[in-house]
Amino acid sequence: MNQMPQNNVTSNHDLARRLAIGGIPVFPCREADSDGKKAKAPYTASGFKDATTDLEQVDLWWSHHPGAVPGIPTGRASGLAVIDGDVCKETGEAVGKTEIIDLGLSDPLAVMVNTPSGGVHYIFRHVEGAGCTTKQVASHVDTRGDGGYIIAPGSMMANGTSYTYAGRTLAEALRQGVLPEYPLTAVQAAIEAHKRNRHITPAKAVFGVDAGSFGDTQATDDETLEVLSRLLATAPNSLSRGDWVKLALSLKAGFGETLRSGFIAFSLRYSGGTPCDAAEASHVWQSADTPRTITGIAPALALLKEAVGEMDWKEAWRETLSKRDALALPTPRSAPPEEPQPLVREIAPGAPYPEEALGGLRKAVEAVQGMTQAPVAIPAASALCVASLAVQGFANVETLGGLRPVSLYALTIAQSGERKSSCDAPLMAALRDHEREQAIAQRDDHASWVNAQALWKGERDRILAEAKKGKGEKRTAAQADLAALGKEPAAPPSTDRTVTEPTFEGLTRLFATGQPSLGIFSDEGGQFLGGHAMNSDNRQKTLAALNDLWQGNPIRRTRAGDGHATLYGRRLAVHLMVQPRVARAFMADRMATETGFLPRFLICEPPSAIGRREHAKARRDDTALAEFAGRLQGILARPMPMDPETRELQPRELPLAPEARALLIGFFDAIELEQAPGGTLAHVTGYASKAAEQAARIAGVQTLWRDLDAPAVTAQDMANGIALAQYYLSEAVRLTDAANTSEEIDRAEMLRKWLLECWPHPEILKSEVVQFGPNQLRESPKALAALRVLEQHGWLVPLDPGAIVRGKSRKAAWHIVRRGDVV
Repeated sequence: MNQMPQNNVTSNHDLARRLAIGGIPVFPCREADSDGKKAKAPYTASGFKDATTDLEQVDLWWSHHPGAVPGIPTGRASGLAVIDGDVCKETGEAVGKTEIIDLGLSDPLAVMVNTPSGGVHYIFRHVEGAGCTTKQVASHVDTRGDGGYIIAPGSMMANGTSYTYAGRTLAEALRQGVLPEYPLTAVQAAIEAHKRNRHITPAKAVFGVDAGSFGDTQATDDETLEVLSRLLATAPNSLSRGDWVKLALSLKAGFGETLRSGFIAFSLRYSGGTPCDAAEASHVWQSADTPRTITGIAPALALLKEAVGEMDWKEAWRETLSKRDALALPTPRSAPPEEPQPLVREIAPGAPYPEEALGGLRKAVEAVQGMTQAPVAIPAASALCVASLAVQGFANVETLGGLRPVSLYALTIAQSGERKSSCDAPLMAALRDHEREQAIAQRDDHASWVNAQALWKGERDRILAEAKKGKGEKRTAAQADLAALGKEPAAPPSTDRTVTEPTFEGLTRLFATGQPSLGIFSDEGGQFLGGHAMNSDNRQKTLAALNDLWQGNPIRRTRAGDGHATLYGRRLAVHLMVQPRVARAFMADRMATETGFLPRFLICEPPSAIGRREHAKARRDDTALAEFAGRLQGILARPMPMDPETRELQPRELPLAPEARALLIGFFDAIELEQAPGGTLAHVTGYASKAAEQAARIAGVQTLWRDLDAPAVTAQDMANGIALAQYYLSEAVRLTDAANTSEEIDRAEMLRKWLLECWPHPEILKSEVVQFGPNQLRESPKALAALRVLEQHGWLVPLDPGAIVRGKSRKAAWHIVRRGDVV
C-alpha cells in the first residue's frame, strides 16, 4: 500500500483521490437520502464490488455525483477490518463504544473514527476470517470485513456532519506500520458469549409446539436458525411491503447476515403483485436497520408462522427438536466443558542437533557452545553461514538440478536472553577484523581516487568548455580529447562484507560498488523482517531479489539518472536470528511461503537453555576458536575469481564424487516419496523439495572450508550435508503449524500457562491479570481479550455477576479450570 498524501482534504472528491493514490480502493456512496435510497447507500450498481484505485474512474464517478462520500470496501479488498459501535436509539448514549471496550475489542493503536450518528469505528488490519456481523458481538456492535464497506474517515455528509478522526489518522497508522491486527479470536469469543447470554423462550410459549410432546423444552439459537432457514426456503410469500421490510429487520436483529440468502430466496417467491427481483431484495436487506420496535427474532417468527400455517409450523419445530439425543435445558452457565480445549497444537520436541555432521566446523561450534552454554543449534547455524559467506565466491556445487551457489540462508529462532549475540560474535570476529584491516589499507587508495577523480572532472569540464566555444576542427579535437580522457576513475570498492538490515536498493547498490560476495547477518533479525525492506511497498521486490540471489541469478538495479543495470555473478549468505513471536508471524506470511522465500532457509528453534546455565559449567577452548579464525582469515585473504572491471564472480565447478552423488540420489528419492498425498511431508512440499539441494550446498561449504581447491565433494561431506538438511527439514515440519497462531492466541496461551503454573487462587479477575500477570497483558483490553479466549476454550468459567471473590462482590470474575476440576 502506498503512502497516503497528508495535505488537507478540501472535498469528498479530493478525499477519494487521496485514498486511491494511497492504494485504498473507493467507490461513491450517497451523501443524503435520495431516489428512495438511504444516505450511505452506493451510487454504483455493484456497490463495494466496484471499488477501484483508478483515478480516471474516480474522477468520472465524482463528476456525476460531486457530493458523494467515498466508500471503502473492507476485508481483503482494502486490507482493513472494522468494529463498529452504534448509539442507543432511545437515549443517544454511545452504548456500542462502551460494549467494545468492555469486551476488550478496542486497541489503543487502532484508528478510531467518530461517526455522524455519535457512534465509533475502530479500524484494524484485516486478517483472514474477518467478516461482517450485525449485533452478534453485542447489542450495539457490528463488524465489517470481507463482504462489507464503511464510509471513509474524513467524509462530509450533505447535512454538514462528518466522519472525524478521534486521534491518529489512517494515513499515519499505515505510514508508521503500526495498524494492529483485527482481533478475530476475541470477536469470535464475544459472539459465542453473546449467544449464551441471550434470553431463550420456551418453545411451547412462543412457537406453539405441543407441550405434551416437548414439555418445557427451550429452543437454542441453532435450532431457531434451522427452523427459520427451512421456512424461508418453503413458505409462500404474499407479504405486504411493510411486513416484508419488518421480516428483514427482524431476521437481521436476530442473526445478522446469516439469513441473507434465505431472505432473498423467499422474496423472489412474492405472489402478491409485481414480481420481486434479486436486486430489489438485496437492497431491502442491505438497507435494513433496527428501529426501537424491532429488537429480536419474534416478529420474523410470527410472520413466517402466518405464512405457512399452524400445521406446517408445528411440523417444522417438531422435526428440528426431535433431533436431540435427550431433551433438556441448555447447560447452565456455571457448568464447565467436559475437558478444556487446547489453544494451540502442542509442538513436538525437536530432534537433537547432529553435531557430528558439522565436519571441520564442529570444534569451533562446540567451543562457542561450551563458553555460552547456549543451545548448540545457534552457534552451528552461525558457523555454517559464516563459512558459506567465506567460500561462496569460489565455486558452484553440483546438485541433481545442475550447478548451484553454495550460499546458505538460515533462520534461527530463539527468545531474548538465549545468548544469540554471544554465539555470533566469536565466529564473526575474524571477519570483522578483516573488514577493519581492509578499510585501513584502502585509505591511501581512497585518497588517490579522490585526487584522480578531481583531475578527471576538471579536465573533462575544460574539454567541454572548449568544445562549446569552438566549431569544426576544434569540436572534433575536443571529441578526440574526451575519448582519450577515458572513463571516470572508479572508486575503490567498499570493504564491507556484511550488512544487518539493508533495503533492496541499498543491497543492490552495495553489490554494484562493493564486494560481489556479501552476507546479511543479524542477531536481531526482526529489525530486517519488520523494516523498510519488508514493508508492504517493498516486500515483493525484496523477496524476489533474495530468491534470485539464492538461485545464483542476476539481479536488476534501477538508478536515478541512468536507468536499469543488471548485476551478474553476485552471491549472498543470510543468517537471521529472531524471537519466536516474530518468526511465527513471518512463517505465517503467505507471500513469504508461496514465493519460495522461506523454504530456502535452514530453519530451527532449539529448546531453550535458560535456567540451566551454571557459570561453573562454562568451558573455554581458545585453540578451537583460533583455528577457526585462522582458516577464515586465510580464505578471506585469497582473491575471489572475478572480472576486474565488472567485479562479476567467476566461480569454478565443484562436482560430486560418484559415491556422494549416489548418497544424494537416495536422499532425494526418500524425500520425494514422502511428499505424496498422505505422506509425512505432503504439507511442507516447499521445504521438502529443496532438501536435497540444501544437502548439496552444505556439503559444498564443508568441502571448500576444508580445501578451497578440493576436486570434488566427498561421500563423507555429502553424508554430513544430508544429516544437517534432514535436521532442518524436520524443524520446518515441526514449526510450520505453530506459525499459524495469531498474537491473540499467543497472549492467551501465555496467560493460560501463567494461571496454571503461577496463580495460587481458584478464581481470577481482569484487574489481577493486569496487575500481576505477564508483561504482555498489562493493558486492560489485551487482558480481557485473553480471558475471553480462555473462556471460549473452556479454561475459564465465568462466575455470575455479584459473585463474592476475595471478600468482595465482583461484576466479572472467572473460575480457573484445571484438568479434572469439577465446578
